[in-house]
Amino acid sequence: MRNRSADKLEPCCGSRNPGTTRSRFVWRAVSFLVAACLVVLGARYLINDAIPFLTDISSGKFGRFWPRRVWLLTHIAGSGLALLVGPFQFWSGLRRRSMLVHRWSGRLYVVGVLIGGSAAFYLASHAGQGATFGISLGTLGVVWWTTTGMAYVAIRLGHVSQHKEWVLRSYVVTFTFVTTRTLAELGILPSLGRDPFATLVWLSWSMPLLATEVIPAGTEGDGSQMVLSSAQLEPTRDLPARRGSSPMR
Repeated sequence: MRNRSADKLEPCCGSRNPGTTRSRFVWRAVSFLVAACLVVLGARYLINDAIPFLTDISSGKFGRFWPRRVWLLTHIAGSGLALLVGPFQFWSGLRRRSMLVHRWSGRLYVVGVLIGGSAAFYLASHAGQGATFGISLGTLGVVWWTTTGMAYVAIRLGHVSQHKEWVLRSYVVTFTFVTTRTLAELGILPSLGRDPFATLVWLSWSMPLLATEVIPAGTEGDGSQMVLSSAQLEPTRDLPARRGSSPMR
């Protein structure tokens, strides 16, 4: 005897809801534009603000950071590495074509965060701009390491969906360096109270991080399967990690 629920699902399978398809197209277009803007801002930051410290190692360039230039260079190198390889973690086509490249870019990203964060903690304790600014930098370092660590633990446990969410949060924090510079150039510092630099650091990671929790995440896939199959209607959960299956192993 044929299952009635299957009869109801069958005519829908393979069909597309025009409204849903249109919404997905709009979401992808907006996501592409946002990603393009972020790439431009990130490249601009690296070219104008980070790389010059690597090419002009002089007291005139480093200013008050000259006595701590090694730590600053270490921080720039680590955070720059994370900023560069981070986007590869979001490239679904790369995951499908070469999981090995995806895994190694993930490892490099973690290394960059560890190196950049270590130097950041030292610089935060020797900021020279008051305790408030030092605390803001130290907190940023803690959040940076925490979000990255959660992403790593999640994939080691085989929790792929949670891993993706934490990688996004981690990269939002990584992008704080770009966000801080961009907002400062927009001239908002005079409106940020008694400790504008500390407030700017807080805003540059907390508000984007909040946005990732509020804005719905885009879905992967080509949109061809718009109706759940009977198997997909069953409760699902991430499978335990198998040896060699973790993208960042």
